Amino acid sequence: MELNNLFFQISSLLYIIMLSCIYFSKKRYNSFENKIYAYMLISNFIGLILDVASIFTIIHMQEFPLLNFFITRFYLLYLLAWVSLFTIYSISICYIGDRDKQNKIFKVFLWLFVIFGLVIFFSPLKYFNQNNQIYSYGVGANVSYIIGGIYIALCIVYTLKNIKKIKRIKCLPLIIYLFMFPLILSIQAFNPEILLVTSTESFITVLMYFTIENPDVKMIEQ
Repeated sequence: MELNNLFFQISSLLYIIMLSCIYFSKKRYNSFENKIYAYMLISNFIGLILDVASIFTIIHMQEFPLLNFFITRFYLLYLLAWVSLFTIYSISICYIGDRDKQNKIFKVFLWLFVIFGLVIFFSPLKYFNQNNQIYSYGVGANVSYIIGGIYIALCIVYTLKNIKKIKRIKCLPLIIYLFMFPLILSIQAFNPEILLVTSTESFITVLMYFTIENPDVKMIEQ
């Protein structure tokens, strides 16, 4: 396996670690938005580690079949978790100030995560490891991508429906993600060995940091 296969994951992991240190080292305004963003940071950090680990376990799946089973499934659960949090964030900013509504949205997607997560975890998954191309595919991966597509469509609907309530800068991560997602899928369709999904989510997570409410200003107001 060439190191180039891990370039995007390792570089993303480095700046996610730096951003996490910055974000969690200072006091934060206790808002629903910041709470979800903190979950996104943590999940993306775990997802990058799982992404790197899954490459090694697929290469050595004959020696560690059980470990490979869990690592690759947990990585798919990460993909579901991140897109779920991104959707919760996108919908919840349409209801800023209504904490009860935001909590209900969180509970709904939590239950959906449990249900879809079980389906994904126990669905068949196949592995490809030839000519320096390493990736997983199959029913579990397909279900994960389909659910992700549905969630992104849901984000678009809510954003357009409540566009007047949302600050323009908060729409920026969604707009960029919508442009990048088809591009990333196209690249991976022709070059499946280039694993970009998790790194793209890292980029969106970093971008979102600059759209959340300024914690210092909010602390002063509080």
